[in-house]
Amino acid sequence: MKNRKNLPSLFSDPEKNFLSLWDDFLDFEPKFPKVDISENEKEVVVKANVPGMKAEDIDIDVNPDSVKLSGKTEQEKEEKKKKFYRFEREYGEFSRFFSLPATIDPSKVSAKIKNGVLTINLEKTKQDKKRIKIETE
Repeated sequence: MKNRKNLPSLFSDPEKNFLSLWDDFLDFEPKFPKVDISENEKEVVVKANVPGMKAEDIDIDVNPDSVKLSGKTEQEKEEKKKKFYRFEREYGEFSRFFSLPATIDPSKVSAKIKNGVLTINLEKTKQDKKRIKIETE
């Protein structure tokens, strides 16, 4: 059983959490790359498994509340006389979109690949929530 203590409560931000659950429910395609998304006081961190990929094969698009990973994996040129016993590796284009748990500054993002893991650091913005006064008539 997974440790659920560190997961955000569904009620902490119901709208964002519901949309995230709905996105996961509707997404029936295999998920590549596999990712972990975490946050601390200063930033949101996205880690993606991208074995064998180079930085130039991956595109990262960021908005204040989301990140999109896309790219293409190329199939190795195969010899015509090779007999395959198992063919599992996937090739082709991929695209994944994630809602972020906090608002980030798109101009303060860094990314690096090391040992087949892409790490994206997204610095949070320091926005105060605006309280709106409701007028009565």
